[in-house]
Amino acid sequence: MVELIKGIAVSAGRVMGPVHFREEDLEAERDREHIMAELADEEVSRFERALDSAHQELQQIKAKHREGLGREDARIFDVHQSYLRDPVFTDSVEKMIRQDLYRAESAVAKVVSDFERVMELVENKGLRERAEDLRDVGLRVLRWMRAEKIDPGEERAAVEPEKPYILAASRLSISDMFTIDREKVVGILAEEGGVDGHAAILARSLGIPAMTGVKDLFDELFEGDMVILDAEESQVRIRPTEREMREFEETADAAVAAEDREGGRRAVTRDGVEAVLMGSCGTMGDVSRCLDLGLEGIGVFRTEKLFVISGRPSLETLVEHYREVLRRAGGAPVTFRLLDTGTRNLEMSGIEERNPSLGLRSLRLLLKNPGLLRHQLRAFLRAAAGDELHLLVPFATGREDLVELKEALREVVFEERRELERTDAPGVPEVHIGLCLEVPALALVLRDVIGEVDFLVVALDDLAQHLYAADRDSTAVRRWYRAFHPALFRLLAEIVETARQAGKPVGLFGEGAADVLRLPFYWGAGYRSFSISPYRVPAFRSALSTLTTDRCREVADQVLALSSGKEIKALLQEESRG
Repeated sequence: MVELIKGIAVSAGRVMGPVHFREEDLEAERDREHIMAELADEEVSRFERALDSAHQELQQIKAKHREGLGREDARIFDVHQSYLRDPVFTDSVEKMIRQDLYRAESAVAKVVSDFERVMELVENKGLRERAEDLRDVGLRVLRWMRAEKIDPGEERAAVEPEKPYILAASRLSISDMFTIDREKVVGILAEEGGVDGHAAILARSLGIPAMTGVKDLFDELFEGDMVILDAEESQVRIRPTEREMREFEETADAAVAAEDREGGRRAVTRDGVEAVLMGSCGTMGDVSRCLDLGLEGIGVFRTEKLFVISGRPSLETLVEHYREVLRRAGGAPVTFRLLDTGTRNLEMSGIEERNPSLGLRSLRLLLKNPGLLRHQLRAFLRAAAGDELHLLVPFATGREDLVELKEALREVVFEERRELERTDAPGVPEVHIGLCLEVPALALVLRDVIGEVDFLVVALDDLAQHLYAADRDSTAVRRWYRAFHPALFRLLAEIVETARQAGKPVGLFGEGAADVLRLPFYWGAGYRSFSISPYRVPAFRSALSTLTTDRCREVADQVLALSSGKEIKALLQEESRG
């Protein structure tokens, strides 16, 4: 009997509870009976009423959650509302009702499933996300049509548990995100769904531990089965023993107690050495959460989501957005990462790329489109006027990239200064340039490049997947994405030593940076600054408080002397057991 199943972490956290399954409405409606021709008008009317109800519902949800999610996340609802008025969607459904005599529910399910099948054949992340959004819209419309037909006293087939539970579904769904009871749903498991889709973004913003890519979920689990969802380790413990449940509860209680103790908000080792602990986020809600946790600032703020949702936002929109980030940070430092996405996500490709993740993306895209680069740089400068601006440059591969970027920045700074001479507005901010180290080639020539920047941030997860040539989010190549490969540890040691010799600050960023199993190596190698998800902070602080610097240096030396990932993992596991 399977006791442990793997998945892909979407939103960090560890929770325990019984499983409650949510039926996939689209699958249930897809093959229902047809209607008689004289009923077509009524079915179309039912569909139109459901569209109106869904539109009003989205308006109410957007208004309710705008403050908690931030304006950029709230734009997700604008995308869904646009689908409700999209003639391609609405006309296709009406045509199936009137010409093919489908019931309204079946017509919606058929249109959505047909679109999904087409998108499955397209190697385009942006279009696949659109398919997920359309599915969410279809689900919302279906549920309104179903609600219209249910008698007030009729009992629903799937009764929601009275006690807290872990929701299990075929896919991550925005519709589910806002129809669940947050007091009861403590975690989410899904067989399918992207880690960067809108549903995943909302799961992180709402702080719900979630995993996707959990294969055979409906085969391995039954309604009410107890599970431990561990998004920290990307695994689900099925039907844990009494001892395993007791150990989970004791660990959870210890983490809460550590946070409640005086000084528990500090990230400090047992021998009194303090870490610089900062947040990694891309939403307003996460910025507020980072500061609530007592973090020292935002080490990496991802800026691409507003572009992906809105296309190319206006200068005014970007300036307002970045100012709001700085305002929420309350004076704590914020490092903005330059746009890190590809042409397809911005609908400006005209280029067919076989491997977009290694194509015209990120810094390459900005240098290829100087107008777009200057647009974002100008917004940063205006948002931080009169203060300091920290910019992180992603996906550089050599010194030439940085020189070209800095030249563009100098030109925009010069233009802004000339503009400010005619006004009483605050002056151009002092700009600090950081290098987001994620391409192995750049890491290998770091000594030749480091003089061009003020600080370094190692994008650990991206660096690892480029080093291994294995997508960290792909279940198909998971065995080749080895978190304990000797090459990664040796490269990390070389990077921190190069930074030390150059006198430049260096930090780790990403989910891997919060891995408490590898933390003794990071600390022993010399890393003292970490930018991590706010949801990983309590476990990170707790783990750090058990370490001593001298012992971590010994562990790092031992790790660097080993030649196999299995040996390194075994060493670190033994160290974690004390």
